Amino acid sequence: TPQLPDGTTAAVAGRYYIVGGVFSVASNADKYIRENKPRYPDWKYEKMPFKGKTMVSIYSSDTENEAQRMLNRLIGQTGDEDLWIYKGR
Repeated sequence: TPQLPDGTTAAVAGRYYIVGGVFSVASNADKYIRENKPRYPDWKYEKMPFKGKTMVSIYSSDTENEAQRMLNRLIGQTGDEDLWIYKGR
């Protein structure tokens, strides 16, 4: 995925992303990654622009079914029911 000048990557149209959080302040997105990486080193962290904020994706898939399966697994693993799926446009 190509990187944008601000260090984020653009979401790919039609791809499904599991979102760990959306942050008004970009440094908070970095903090989220920094704090979670030691516990969850296998997550595929990506920062993306989202409605003027910074979204952190922790997994992405080409199919909605695969993304949903992974979302259920991640919620079970972390207990974080605030995770959600975003479809790239």
